[in-house]
Amino acid sequence: TTILSLMARLYDAQGGQVTIGGVPVNQLQIPVLRQSFSVVAQDIVIFNSSIWENIRYVKPEATDDEIWAAATHVGIDDLIRERGDAPLGPKGAQLSGGQKQRVAIARAFLRSAPILLLDEATSALDSRTEQEILATLRRVSEHRTTLAIAHRLSTIADADKILVLEHGRLIESGHHTDLLRRKGLYAEMWDRQRAEKSDSD
Repeated sequence: TTILSLMARLYDAQGGQVTIGGVPVNQLQIPVLRQSFSVVAQDIVIFNSSIWENIRYVKPEATDDEIWAAATHVGIDDLIRERGDAPLGPKGAQLSGGQKQRVAIARAFLRSAPILLLDEATSALDSRTEQEILATLRRVSEHRTTLAIAHRLSTIADADKILVLEHGRLIESGHHTDLLRRKGLYAEMWDRQRAEKSDSD
């Protein structure tokens, strides 16, 4: 999460350098920089309005066709037809966790930014819903640079490259299978989480 904050210049790095395409982020205008990102986080801001309006929030000028495309792409179009203009309640109280995540992912699709940031995007979901959301995220991630922050390792197992941080330091990097073979911290965490899942099942 700290890395994502540095990328978006919520604060500037005190050492080292964060670059995008070889350009230091502190040389980019903040509005231009932040327009390059779409974010799907664990805690989603849902307004007490319709699903449609909640999706359109990130791009008020979007056409109806664009919003329908985003909703259909993430599988929430049928719920929009079912609910119509009905408000979602305070903080989206009438939606499940998975439905809230789909709203967030639809927003990311609608913005169509070249970089997708996932910050613990599935950590609050049960394993079945997580798998459904992961499949949706894979579709939205196509042709975009995607950075995922996760403690639940099943979220990132198919990533091109995994960076393992401990106390703010990079201690391992590589593909999932490589990291398991090395039997380091990543492999230890993977085995522990698999055991916990088996116990809960």
